[in-house]
Amino acid sequence: MKVVIIGGGAAGVTAATRLRRLDENAEIIILEQNNELSVANCGLLYYLSGEVKDRNDLINTTPEKLKQQYNIDARLNAEVEFINRREKSVTIKGRDKEYYDKLIFTIGAYQLRPDIDGVLAEQVFTIRDLESIERIKTYIKDMAPSKAIIVGGGYIGIEAAEALHKLNIDVSVIDSRSHILNGDFDREMAAGIQNLLRSKGIKIYLETEVEAFGDKDVTLNNGQKLDYDIAIIATGVKPDLRLSVLSDLEIGETGGLIVNEYMQTSDKDIYAAGDDIEVINLITKKPARMSQAGLAIKEARVIAEHLAGISHNFKYALNTAVAQIFGYTAAAVGATEEDLQAAGIEYEKIHLYTYPHAGYLPDNHLSLYKLLFNRKGVILGAQGWGRSGVARRLDVLATALITGIRTSDLEDLALCYAPPYGNASDIINTLGTFV
Repeated sequence: MKVVIIGGGAAGVTAATRLRRLDENAEIIILEQNNELSVANCGLLYYLSGEVKDRNDLINTTPEKLKQQYNIDARLNAEVEFINRREKSVTIKGRDKEYYDKLIFTIGAYQLRPDIDGVLAEQVFTIRDLESIERIKTYIKDMAPSKAIIVGGGYIGIEAAEALHKLNIDVSVIDSRSHILNGDFDREMAAGIQNLLRSKGIKIYLETEVEAFGDKDVTLNNGQKLDYDIAIIATGVKPDLRLSVLSDLEIGETGGLIVNEYMQTSDKDIYAAGDDIEVINLITKKPARMSQAGLAIKEARVIAEHLAGISHNFKYALNTAVAQIFGYTAAAVGATEEDLQAAGIEYEKIHLYTYPHAGYLPDNHLSLYKLLFNRKGVILGAQGWGRSGVARRLDVLATALITGIRTSDLEDLALCYAPPYGNASDIINTLGTFV
């Protein structure tokens, strides 16, 4: 069996290495259009801020290592231009055709560039890969910008704002929606995070859009002008479906490739994983696209195991997210109120202001949690933010959600306790007593 994988990110390399462990005879080829393989994209903004010093620390493996350890042929700067499904071949720019028995798409998504006047100016950047970060770093080094505009208040936008702030650049975040981190956090939960950013000197413009990028200022749709020296577009990602469209593969209502429970596309010899596919949301049971590294790796493992004859199927996807913002943690799982309202799902909610650990220990800052559930006690979503312990508790709630633990059972969960980590009755237990 000859397997060709288009895309050498986390999903592509995971599919390749997992398949090799299961099948020592398969011929496995990875075609990566960039000049680096398996880059830890989630760490890109830490490299921008200087917290990660060496770019090589973000490169998880190399073609040489994959060849030596797994006998996998990984080729860099290999851009696939066309797929011929009839003869099962891929055309590679400047190289010979490659034939396959099974093909895997793990191409990933690209950062949207909205149709704004001046968006292609040399001081306006997007973030996708290491090279995009290198361009920003070079511009900052050469031009010494003092004012930055971030367009988009999602995770990438907020992390970019913090990275530039650490470089002593004055930052303004512009978002067209009612609050930042929209899609993972409800408005009242995002308010505290917005206030945290403002306390650091980051300006936030909500329900506002950029109409034009000038040489030295941007024009907003409210008529206001803001000075800037550098801008980063972080308005979301879109699946890179050029090859999928050329291959006439079926695309779903969300704009992602339709796959079955084994990650097969409408062509059963072509699989797909990662940002390009449409999954079923565990809570709403509706099609969705979720750009999550952990989810992409799970999907890639399903592909490898199916190719090896193991019937490991993928059913639903749960939205999970976490970010560190100026020493605080913001995390969310499942649905937001907006998601539930859009899906017509009835729900109840509670909020809990509490301390993360024993009050007699120092650095005991208030945390805020929100739990969404239905009248039967089924957990539908949760959000939290605070200085410590937030990610651990949201992981517990995610596990409870997936395994069907009801809100009434949270009170009885046996969780680790020591004064630096919590109270004898943990926050999770307390949430259970309130519903």
